[in-house]
Amino acid sequence: MLYKYLIVDRVSVLEDLEVRFSQPRALNDPFEASPLIDATLDQADFIKKIELDAEELWSTTADKEKTPGNYQLLQAQLHAAKLDIYEKNVSSKYWFRAYG
Repeated sequence: MLYKYLIVDRVSVLEDLEVRFSQPRALNDPFEASPLIDATLDQADFIKKIELDAEELWSTTADKEKTPGNYQLLQAQLHAAKLDIYEKNVSSKYWFRAYG
């Protein structure tokens, strides 16, 4: 839900779609701009989701970008994320707050 208190004379904000959003860095609460996500996955399900996301990312990558080096980079990032999750024994809720 979004709230913006203005005087009646400023109805143009709604009529002309002139709503301005603050940049996340300008907010005084770092979690105020955090996305709403389903953070109920356990560790195994969360790792499976990350693997599926990596597969989807690779499958939607432009053919000219599908080089062995880029595939190795994707696999290295996936491996690092899984190690981080295992080492910290975290759930998706913690991981998204810390890294999302």
